[in-house]
Amino acid sequence: NGGCPPHIVADKERHKKWRQQQAELHARYQEMSRYSVRSRQTLKIAGDYEHTTFFLSWSADYRSRFYPMQFWLHPQATDF
Repeated sequence: NGGCPPHIVADKERHKKWRQQQAELHARYQEMSRYSVRSRQTLKIAGDYEHTTFFLSWSADYRSRFYPMQFWLHPQATDF
Protein backbone atom coordinates (compact mmCIF):
# COMPACT_ATOMS: atom_id res chain seq x y z
CA ASN A 1 0.00 0.00 0.00
CA GLY A 2 3.02 2.27 -0.01
CA GLY A 3 2.37 3.91 3.34
CA CYS A 4 -1.29 4.60 2.66
CA PRO A 5 -3.42 4.73 5.84
CA PRO A 6 -5.70 1.68 6.27
CA HIS A 7 -8.91 3.75 6.32
CA ILE A 8 -8.09 5.08 2.85
CA VAL A 9 -7.17 1.67 1.44
CA ALA A 10 -10.62 0.39 2.35
CA ASP A 11 -12.31 2.99 0.12
CA LYS A 12 -11.21 2.41 -3.50
CA GLU A 13 -12.11 5.93 -4.68
CA ARG A 14 -10.21 7.63 -1.83
CA HIS A 15 -7.27 5.28 -2.41
CA LYS A 16 -7.15 6.21 -6.10
CA LYS A 17 -7.25 9.93 -5.25
CA TRP A 18 -4.53 9.46 -2.60
CA ARG A 19 -2.28 7.67 -5.12
CA GLN A 20 -2.73 10.51 -7.63
CA GLN A 21 -1.81 13.07 -4.98
CA GLN A 22 1.26 11.06 -4.01
CA ALA A 23 2.35 10.84 -7.66
CA GLU A 24 2.02 14.63 -8.02
CA LEU A 25 4.03 15.20 -4.84
CA HIS A 26 6.73 12.84 -6.05
CA ALA A 27 6.96 14.57 -9.44
CA ARG A 28 7.22 17.99 -7.76
CA TYR A 29 9.93 16.74 -5.42
CA GLN A 30 11.94 15.38 -8.35
CA GLU A 31 11.62 18.69 -10.20
CA MET A 32 12.77 20.70 -7.18
CA SER A 33 15.71 18.32 -6.67
CA ARG A 34 16.91 18.96 -10.23
CA TYR A 35 16.80 22.73 -9.68
CA SER A 36 18.62 22.36 -6.38
CA VAL A 37 21.46 20.35 -7.92
CA ARG A 38 21.87 22.80 -10.79
CA SER A 39 21.92 25.77 -8.40
CA ARG A 40 24.56 24.16 -6.18
CA GLN A 41 26.73 23.30 -9.18
CA THR A 42 26.51 26.83 -10.55
CA LEU A 43 27.38 28.37 -7.20
CA LYS A 44 30.32 25.96 -6.82
CA ILE A 45 31.71 26.96 -10.23
CA ALA A 46 31.21 30.66 -9.44
CA GLY A 47 33.10 30.18 -6.17
CA ASP A 48 35.95 28.38 -7.96
CA TYR A 49 36.41 31.36 -10.31
CA GLU A 50 36.00 34.07 -7.69
CA HIS A 51 38.96 36.51 -7.78
CA THR A 52 40.18 34.87 -11.01
CA THR A 53 40.31 36.44 -14.44
CA PHE A 54 38.51 34.34 -17.03
CA PHE A 55 37.06 34.94 -20.46
CA LEU A 56 33.67 34.02 -21.88
CA SER A 57 33.25 32.80 -25.44
CA TRP A 58 30.28 33.82 -27.56
CA SER A 59 28.61 32.56 -30.71
CA ALA A 60 26.83 34.79 -33.26
CA ASP A 61 24.05 33.77 -35.62
CA TYR A 62 23.26 35.18 -39.05
CA ARG A 63 21.09 37.90 -37.44
CA SER A 64 24.05 39.20 -35.39
CA ARG A 65 22.61 37.86 -32.14
CA PHE A 66 25.18 36.72 -29.62
CA TYR A 67 24.83 33.66 -27.40
CA PRO A 68 27.13 32.50 -24.61
CA MET A 69 28.92 29.20 -25.22
CA GLN A 70 29.23 28.30 -21.52
CA PHE A 71 26.44 26.27 -20.01
CA TRP A 72 26.85 26.83 -16.27
CA LEU A 73 28.23 30.31 -15.88
CA HIS A 74 27.29 33.16 -18.21
CA PRO A 75 25.73 36.65 -18.00
CA GLN A 76 22.32 35.47 -19.22
CA ALA A 77 21.99 32.77 -16.57
CA THR A 78 19.62 32.83 -13.62
CA ASP A 79 20.51 35.36 -10.94
CA PHE A 80 21.14 34.05 -7.45
